[in-house]
Amino acid sequence: MRLTFVRRRRVLRQPNTGLSIVELLVGIAIGLFILAGATLVTGTQLTDNRALLLETQIQQDLRATADLISRDLRRAGYWGNASSTAWPAQGAPAVASMYPPFRKTVGADGRDEYNYTISNATLPKFPAPPEDNVLDASEQFGFAWNQTEGTIEAKL
Repeated sequence: MRLTFVRRRRVLRQPNTGLSIVELLVGIAIGLFILAGATLVTGTQLTDNRALLLETQIQQDLRATADLISRDLRRAGYWGNASSTAWPAQGAPAVASMYPPFRKTVGADGRDEYNYTISNATLPKFPAPPEDNVLDASEQFGFAWNQTEGTIEAKL
């Protein structure tokens, strides 16, 4: 009989290669801190972005309002027959304009009012009405600053 020797190898046991509960909890805590910081940064950025958008909208509205007011004030005092005063007909008396260009008044409620007149002959109507040399209520315009509400009011 033949005896065979089976060599038994020593099998070294390798340690477990997973995470312990402590390592897992530390990793989760670090991840939560990072997530909380990212959320805080994102929230702050969104709040700042909204404030910037509102500020931009207000500036755009103010710019549009100033543009409308300046266009109206540039036309203040226009009179369709102004050329008749510059070069009156031979022997004809010069006619004075009845359209005062611009005046500042204080309203009954203490508001500053800025009033002006524009001849109807300049309004965009087709065909344009002829100059009638009469100051009508439809030719009087203005703006008022309402300080209590912080608004600009238009007199149409």
